Amino acid sequence: MASMIEVVKQFFEEEDWRFVELEEHLLRTGFQGNNGRWSVYVQTYEEHDILLSYCICPVNCPEDRRLEMSSFFTRANYGMRLGNFEMDFADGELRFKVSLDVEGEALTVNLVRNAIVVNCRTADRYLPGMMALIYGGADAEQAIAIVEGDDDGPAH
Repeated sequence: MASMIEVVKQFFEEEDWRFVELEEHLLRTGFQGNNGRWSVYVQTYEEHDILLSYCICPVNCPEDRRLEMSSFFTRANYGMRLGNFEMDFADGELRFKVSLDVEGEALTVNLVRNAIVVNCRTADRYLPGMMALIYGGADAEQAIAIVEGDDDGPAH
């Protein structure tokens, strides 16, 4: 049976998606969405049967906007079916994370695809709200309205 990281590599190779192996169980790639370009990291914890996929926002949140961003992320995360937004209060790094626990099961290319696609699409969907909050002076409620509008919340 292939290791988890080998299954992730297989996904990237099947999709002709270039990647760099940073460490034994850590890969980096990029994603160009409709709203921005993202750094994407995929990490496996083979001993725990866990896969993590992160999309890192192209900009950090300034210190004076971090509390408002945390409110935005709380609103975005509420009802989120897959994944969650995170912010490092120390440096303002913003990211979206999707994780898989495949204990007792084999990781498949399709599971990897689902995790990475949800990760990239969701992160990119919410970027206009993040940018409005950082650069446009929007508050969290206004920023969420930009992204979710009149829909019934996150569609993922």
